[in-house]
Amino acid sequence: MPDCYHFHSRRRIIARRNDASRHRSFGIPATQLRRATRNGYRYDNDPILAVIPRLRHCEISDERIDRLKKSGEARRATRMDDKRSKGVAKFKQMSPKGEEMIRTLLEDTAPGTYHQILEVAFGDLYQRANLDPKIRQTVSLVALAAGGHENELRIHIDIARRLGFTKDELSEVFQQCAPFTGFPAPMLGIRLLKESFAQG
Repeated sequence: MPDCYHFHSRRRIIARRNDASRHRSFGIPATQLRRATRNGYRYDNDPILAVIPRLRHCEISDERIDRLKKSGEARRATRMDDKRSKGVAKFKQMSPKGEEMIRTLLEDTAPGTYHQILEVAFGDLYQRANLDPKIRQTVSLVALAAGGHENELRIHIDIARRLGFTKDELSEVFQQCAPFTGFPAPMLGIRLLKESFAQG
């Protein structure tokens, strides 16, 4: 049988497969989506927003692209609002004074930073279950002490106490820093630790 017959038959089979495998959400043939997501491009893990920058090369109308973009952005906004709500609740649960301090400092003058703290730190990281909460908090304490971030470290010592750390345990966490960060970090941590327990 001539080669051209096999070639055209193969094209018809591929075309039928493409028609049969149109993406449910997009209404776009699978081959176009594969081209659009080539090189592993992703945008915040949203499958619609991931393909938007490349769809204009795939013979898809501007009107459809706009509809897909709005749909993807709406879903992303919903996810961010959900993370923010969870973050506020978690922050208040772990440190009511800390949440009030950060909100008072940032909400009016730098709301974007305030929202990022809620979404990333408390709406995502502190929601995860693949690390013991005390181990996760130890990492936070060491990082803040090493960076010399006094106000934030004060908040996280409060969080650590609510997670069940004793004074001796927190003292050991900061003393463990000394060989690796030098003495200023553990001295800062122990000073704030003493202040925290003196206040009750």
